[in-house]
Amino acid sequence: MRKIFAIFFIFLFALYGCEPTSDNVTLKPINMNFYLNEDKKEIKAGDTLIIEASINGNVTGVQLKDGDINLPCDVGINPGNDSVITNFGNGRPAYRNFDYDVIILNGSIEYNSSVDSLQLNYLSSLNNDTFKVKYKYIFKHSGVYTFHFNDGFMFSSSGKSYTYGTFNVVDPHWDLWKIPNNPNPQPNEELYYRSYFVRVTE
Repeated sequence: MRKIFAIFFIFLFALYGCEPTSDNVTLKPINMNFYLNEDKKEIKAGDTLIIEASINGNVTGVQLKDGDINLPCDVGINPGNDSVITNFGNGRPAYRNFDYDVIILNGSIEYNSSVDSLQLNYLSSLNNDTFKVKYKYIFKHSGVYTFHFNDGFMFSSSGKSYTYGTFNVVDPHWDLWKIPNNPNPQPNEELYYRSYFVRVTE
């Protein structure tokens, strides 16, 4: 149990930013802007959330011939009937096949090598000059689910660039995250759209 909470603390601290090493970064950054099929603060267990993004590789400043994106995305859950997250210790990572099912419609997902149900990264390879990812999540339990993007990379024979992820929503529902003495980011701050929260009820 201690190990589970330790992993979740790492996930939570990521909410305040994680800059990857800048070694050999030569190309302009890529921001994957994710759209949702439905933007609701509250949904029912068994409902689905589709998140997807598509971007032309030319945003790097060169005509890419190949390339692979690695974008870290953590998924967590504050299980139970609590309406908001108010305590770090109440949350944990969300596990595939237990807390949710996921159907991959485009791209792929990398999981932890030792905990194969723990999501690590969204992956996409350049196809017809474009990087595309699309995933369908089906939530199984009640609780507040959280998605958070950390900084990743794009690797290609033309060079390397930073890769970022943001949610293209008006409101990522930060009001579901109310940790005392930990103020939430504001809409004019970069981190505000790096996370997305959704409450799931039975």
